[in-house]
Amino acid sequence: MFDKKDGVVMGHIVLRINATIQQGLVECTISYVMWNNLCNTYGRVMAPTVFKDFKDCLSTCISVNHDPTQYLDRLYATFGHMSSAEVAIPQQL
Repeated sequence: MFDKKDGVVMGHIVLRINATIQQGLVECTISYVMWNNLCNTYGRVMAPTVFKDFKDCLSTCISVNHDPTQYLDRLYATFGHMSSAEVAIPQQL
């Protein structure tokens, strides 16, 4: 029963990813290993994504008539993403 359901899960994963990525999962025998392989390879924040978020965050204007808390929270989250992606944060910031 487990093997059948695990095979179904593996089929769902394989059918929804690019053929190039599928080639890296050929040796996986159970869905748990397959999922962990995908998570370790693609589940982290990448520097280009963080840079885009940072650029968008800095281009936001703070209105004098509105509470800046939302902007500051977004800026704080962006710096958190930069740290988790191991992107160097300049001292000037």
